[in-house]
Amino acid sequence: MQKIIFYIGGGILCIIIAIGFLMYSGSREVQEDTKDQEQLNIAATIFPLYDIVRIVAGDTANVNLLLPPGASPHFFEFTPRQVSEFGNVDVAFAIGHGVDDWTHDAFNANDIEIITVDKGISLRENTKNKKHAIDPHYWLSLDNGAIITQTVADTLAQKDPDNAIIYQQNAKELITQITQADSELQNSVEQLSCKDLIVLHGAWHYFAQHFKFNIVGVFMPETGETPSPQYFAQLNTAVEAQCGDTIFSEPQLSTQAINSFVQNNNLDIATLDPIGGVSGRETYIDLIVYNVNTIINALIDNE
Repeated sequence: MQKIIFYIGGGILCIIIAIGFLMYSGSREVQEDTKDQEQLNIAATIFPLYDIVRIVAGDTANVNLLLPPGASPHFFEFTPRQVSEFGNVDVAFAIGHGVDDWTHDAFNANDIEIITVDKGISLRENTKNKKHAIDPHYWLSLDNGAIITQTVADTLAQKDPDNAIIYQQNAKELITQITQADSELQNSVEQLSCKDLIVLHGAWHYFAQHFKFNIVGVFMPETGETPSPQYFAQLNTAVEAQCGDTIFSEPQLSTQAINSFVQNNNLDIATLDPIGGVSGRETYIDLIVYNVNTIINALIDNE
């Protein structure tokens, strides 16, 4: 009889332990699900900014890229379905000054807070473009990339104080990587005797200033508009005077408009990429490295 009671008691104990384990496991899954739900949901408009935000956020937030790799921010539009999916976004990081105009309706429809990451950056007036008073391509300077990184970290730390240390540490590490890459690239550029650039459109002034290149001509001062005959005459004169023989196009824009210009001036075409997010340009730093190396390879042939 005692053995029977013992076995019964032992069985009950096993059942209690099993139930407790299941309750613990279930509780843990609920906690993990709740943790995922409590993470910040972040949107970033273009790939270079997305990559910076992604690295700073690490595993503590969900980060989504809005502009598909290969698309141009000058011509992209959301579908109604995409707009309806923005309801869970807590904060969106943007470049501003015209680059992100295609996001405004979607952000406003979902009452999303927008953080423009130009704080602390010396912005360049856009004298050649009638549509935008400020040149918005400031992310193409590595100095500005470091400033953007810190702005993102400070914003996320304010939004999510529990993970502030993580955001700041991630930002510190990324800024160190940016600084190291910048030092190596600057040393490479200094070896060039020819630093003249002819570019497809006016995205490269911050980049050129940072690396001490000289933009002698811009084929398309305003995206999507054909320059006047007077402008072409000035551009042809600049091409004849410069030391290079390459015009730098962009993968997001058609090169059809420059074909006759290239033939008439006996130019080669190389491709610079202001956006990235594709093979070979899969991080912000990789993007800048790619562009510098593309220019070096094109210009070094003229020496």
